Amino acid sequence: ETAYLKRALDSGAYGLIVPQVRTAEEVQRVVDDCRYPPQGKRGFGPRRPSNYGRFAGDGFIRTMNEYVFVSVQIEHIDAYHQLDDIIAIEGLDAIAIGPMDLSGSMGIPGQVDHPDVVQIMQSIVDKSRAAGLYAGMGMGANESLARIWADRGVQWIQIGCDFEYMIQRLDTLTAALRGT
Repeated sequence: ETAYLKRALDSGAYGLIVPQVRTAEEVQRVVDDCRYPPQGKRGFGPRRPSNYGRFAGDGFIRTMNEYVFVSVQIEHIDAYHQLDDIIAIEGLDAIAIGPMDLSGSMGIPGQVDHPDVVQIMQSIVDKSRAAGLYAGMGMGANESLARIWADRGVQWIQIGCDFEYMIQRLDTLTAALRGT
């Protein structure tokens, strides 16, 4: 949705990772919504993004088009089937892989180490990097999986989030207190 992307960018975000894209057309809309003309169609005015008019003009537009990081998540087999068209889109900076959702869309939910899932994820990494895009992946709080995919060419990894680490620590503490 254009409004959500605009709200995030106009609030000062310098990068977005847009989940659950399935078509090259969707990705093109995302890029257009994140880039100012002539590279995109992002609307602008003398408000928050331009420091209330202090940074208006060509320099501001060039700078923002250069610095805003645009990534989409390949989390569905349909998106994988359009990957060649997606990675050819000018203005896209990165492809992120969502292993759990991808495996689910392939009919083998949660089996991120299934050979078919691994093959497709490796293909996404290889094609993204060959196209000059960063390859990223989300994988929860799984250090061993992060190491494997870093060795396979993934350049940035979302490894867990605050609640996962809090739960792990609380489980460890609870077990210690119970003597188990």
